[in-house]
Amino acid sequence: MMTWNKSGDKLRVVFDTNVFIAGALKSGLVRELLHRSVRGELNILTSQEILQELQEKLSGKFHWDKKHIDEFRAFLQSTSVVISVISKVTDIKKDPDDNKVLTCALDGKAHLIISSDRHLLKLKVWRGIAIVHPKTLSWMMPKQ
Repeated sequence: MMTWNKSGDKLRVVFDTNVFIAGALKSGLVRELLHRSVRGELNILTSQEILQELQEKLSGKFHWDKKHIDEFRAFLQSTSVVISVISKVTDIKKDPDDNKVLTCALDGKAHLIISSDRHLLKLKVWRGIAIVHPKTLSWMMPKQ
């Protein structure tokens, strides 16, 4: 288990929708990170808003059928901490959909945001929360 501080708290991360999609579509780095979450090595935080966006992209752009989308969504809901968001974040103007990731991280008290999105990665750190590429998280975690 990876701890984030001396008190032994598990790492709390928010995966952007593009990261969940990468894990859904192919085996590799992101899928391994999802498996590490299942094994209790980190806490993935998400929100209904992120899950809804994921559902829309999987059905629209990637033509997944409802059954497979429902299965993947159920998997994520059972292995992630689903945050009830209350904050309103509007910091990213060029891609407002990215604000739902920031909101989830803020309300979920995340340590990291994991994303491949240039608008988010450009921020580097937002309100004390580091924003990194999935490869960076894999480098941070102990090897198995």
